[in-house]
Amino acid sequence: MTNAQFDKALAARRRRRQLSRLELAIAVVIVGVLIGILIERGNALMVQAEQTGVEQVEGQIRAAIGLAVASRVAKGQLAAAAGLAASNPMNLLQTPPPNYLGALSDADPAQIAPGHWYFDMRSGYLVYRVQHADDFATSLRGPARAEFEIRLRYRDANDNGRYDAGEDILYGVNFTRVAPFSWEGGSEK
Repeated sequence: MTNAQFDKALAARRRRRQLSRLELAIAVVIVGVLIGILIERGNALMVQAEQTGVEQVEGQIRAAIGLAVASRVAKGQLAAAAGLAASNPMNLLQTPPPNYLGALSDADPAQIAPGHWYFDMRSGYLVYRVQHADDFATSLRGPARAEFEIRLRYRDANDNGRYDAGEDILYGVNFTRVAPFSWEGGSEK
């Protein structure tokens, strides 16, 4: 092999090595982009799963309240349904969710681990501490959370702003959100 042939073969070999480095760099960039997309999609799925879990518990409690009111109506005790307003809605469920911490007397939302439910005995609110706070919006100050309460629907005959058995007419019992909230990409309810 002559020097010219050797130099030519060596140059071709260098070009192949440079090409493989370029291919490797392109592959690394493509893999990086794909990993970024997977992480973003995975986060969106976790947020969606959290939203669905909250809505499922909300639905279960609404159904349990409906059954409790229907039971009282069937017994001719609709006025007794007013007692539900001061109660812990989790007590109406046959089995509370596994992430329910119980009724707490001095609950500080900042001290509650995200992803958990608890009943705040002071306010009478059922509270869910949101795990994916960056994807959640509410008007409540402090840690991201959703608060719910049992409210009576009644005609306030004496206009005093509260339900008075015997004077006011009770129409029903609702499980409502204390403040509106929304999830990223979701809708305010």
